[in-house]
Amino acid sequence: MIKRTILPAAVIALLATVTSCYQTGKISSVPAQEVLPAASGVYYSLPLTTFVFRVETEQTLFIPGPYAAYAEKYLGFKDVGTDFMENWKITGIQFEAASVPDPSRWYLLQWNTKCDLPLLYRQLVQQGLILDTPGKNNISIFHPAASGDNSLLQPAFSDVSYTDYFVEKTDTLYKTIFQDSVFVKMPVFRKHVQQKTLEEKASEAAHLIHKLRKRRFKIAAADYDILPQGEAMKAAFEELKRTEEMYLSLFVGKTISQKYSKTFLYTPSNDQPLETVLARFSPSSGWAEEKTSDALPFRLILVPQERNIPESEPETKKKKRENTITYRLPLPSEVRLFLGPDLVFQTHTSIYQIGTVIDAKVHQKMFCR
Repeated sequence: MIKRTILPAAVIALLATVTSCYQTGKISSVPAQEVLPAASGVYYSLPLTTFVFRVETEQTLFIPGPYAAYAEKYLGFKDVGTDFMENWKITGIQFEAASVPDPSRWYLLQWNTKCDLPLLYRQLVQQGLILDTPGKNNISIFHPAASGDNSLLQPAFSDVSYTDYFVEKTDTLYKTIFQDSVFVKMPVFRKHVQQKTLEEKASEAAHLIHKLRKRRFKIAAADYDILPQGEAMKAAFEELKRTEEMYLSLFVGKTISQKYSKTFLYTPSNDQPLETVLARFSPSSGWAEEKTSDALPFRLILVPQERNIPESEPETKKKKRENTITYRLPLPSEVRLFLGPDLVFQTHTSIYQIGTVIDAKVHQKMFCR
């Protein structure tokens, strides 16, 4: 988060400072729309505060196993989930207050001394009270980190059996033939391939789970004549555990999580209300484009402090702008984010466009290096 805190006393001290090297002359900042095309000087703009909210969310999916209906029969697991579920939650919020040029507040700074650039101007730029780079954007580039979980891109259950999915069966049919003046029934054998039922495959998977558990126990109990040693022992245990968990998920289901990031840009102004809805968020489907039954408003509320510095009177005559530099003091404000009735984020920052515009009198003393 970027914060700039400018105290009025510091600005007053800055304007009252006089270095040992100065020249008398005139300096003025004129609104850009009033400047002649051939006028020379330095263009600058007053800063405009833009809020950048980067909201991190997490999606959690529960996918029931294909053998969930037989979990109690073959493994003794009760109350196993059999319905697909999807949940979303906000896991983090990053905030940044960036300063960008105000398109409605451009000025031309002119002076008639031998100074390359008045020191007062440079100091105002350094403190962020004015911006001297046209088109400058102080919003930092954001590269969301990958979650590292590609489970959603893969089949939920890629291995549902360690044996064939079919079984070969033999049917016995009888046909009647006439032989030696009598009718005789002769057996006819016909082989065909039949797909296993879901319960048969569940029984085989449960048998393998028990077999893996027994094998792991025998290794731990040193019940084999030859046992793996060192890293080989560790690798064997990990592979047995991985295989058991893979087949166990066919009964108890699988939970998959994926992280996402969404960025919101918001620029406050005096014409906008202090409360606005940035988006809507649903615990069951994430960011919602429309008003759904369970979507909660993601609201921004600004609480600005009271102004303690009067704004300069608008200048109507060019001579009144002589020996002045126009700049803007930000107004400290509190930023609050609500998800429905719950406060999820709160911070303090300074907002330039709702602050005070001041014409600083230079009194014909040009600060020089």
